[in-house]
Amino acid sequence: MPSALFGFALTVLAIPLLLWLLKRSPLGAQLGAGAARSWPVPARLISRLPVGPQQQVLTLEVGQGEERRWLIVGVTPQGMQTLHTLNRPPAESVAPPPAPAAPVIRLHPHR
Repeated sequence: MPSALFGFALTVLAIPLLLWLLKRSPLGAQLGAGAARSWPVPARLISRLPVGPQQQVLTLEVGQGEERRWLIVGVTPQGMQTLHTLNRPPAESVAPPPAPAAPVIRLHPHR
């Protein structure tokens, strides 16, 4: 019975040691790098609109060349959700808005 308890304790203590060694080995580095490669498409932030204390709407450009898309994404502390996808960025199809006109000042003579 004591040898079974000793074997169990040795196994429980060996798990963190083996995980620590794996983390510092080349194999562990390759496994950890896989998480960084999980987003293979380059993304660029186009705009950010805060809509609440911890809520915002982002416009992201993803892809390259003809494969470019704009994603409208809602972001909250609980997660992210795609709200809309634009197949062609509007900057290519819509002219920029005109500059605001100068304010008109009207002078009224004193009566």
